[in-house]
Amino acid sequence: MAKLASFNDLTKVHEEIMNKGYCFSTAGILKIGIKSQNYSFKSKAIEKSNESMIGSFSANLKYQIAMLTHKRTTERFSQYSLDIDLDKFVNGLTFKADCKIWRTLENKIDPKIELAYSFKNLINTSINLGTETGILTTSLTIGSKNIGLGFESSLNCVSHFIEKPIFGVWINNSQANLVGKYKLGKFDRGILSIFYYQQLANHAKFFFNTATDFKKNSSKVVVGGIYQPDDATTIKGKYESSGVVAISFSRYLNQYLKATIATQLNLQSIISQSNTQNKVGFRFDFDS
Repeated sequence: MAKLASFNDLTKVHEEIMNKGYCFSTAGILKIGIKSQNYSFKSKAIEKSNESMIGSFSANLKYQIAMLTHKRTTERFSQYSLDIDLDKFVNGLTFKADCKIWRTLENKIDPKIELAYSFKNLINTSINLGTETGILTTSLTIGSKNIGLGFESSLNCVSHFIEKPIFGVWINNSQANLVGKYKLGKFDRGILSIFYYQQLANHAKFFFNTATDFKKNSSKVVVGGIYQPDDATTIKGKYESSGVVAISFSRYLNQYLKATIATQLNLQSIISQSNTQNKVGFRFDFDS
């Protein structure tokens, strides 16, 4: 049985379906990787539209129950992570220490530590402390792969301010996935988010996301779909309630090279004939 998802991972699939594959800011990606049983190395170069090229690499070294990871980018940050699997001592217990050094923020250091525990694939709980920010975050998911409840809340240990908690629920089957999250507010003035995707056929998916802010009396809706006529081709499209339409077409030209073209139109700006620029993107991904 697969490990129960953490609270942060409940909507990971939905966010990838909605956002991944639209190439409005990148012109090309080059990936090179080496992997073995105890170590791996990945290098990536990204050509940004109207920006300089960004390079990054990551290296993992695994020894028995510990894994050390180092990530670095040319412009943004360096990151060091240590993951320790304590399952031999306490079944389901893991520890992670993480430190980011942000170059763009005058070498600001942001260390974090996390302790996570999973019980018989029915409970997943974690405690995360950002030692620089002083924010302590606790999360809990309980249930099974098909149905369950979740909770997350944060405490600022410096100001002693408690973030409004977020409650979650999920329902899954082999063809569909539904996740609801509610960020508690005063009385009924919270934020309700619903994420849903449905497998329509062997090659098609439909997705839907809505977020309602009861305090501001506003809602945002995103609806779209994915169609894969064959293993090498993917067509994606989505519509946002703000009037934005995006379409993406990608195809593997061979085993290592993928080409993508995408466009984004703001229907409201077209109707009002405003100066809002629409977007077109082209990208080539080479993955060795």
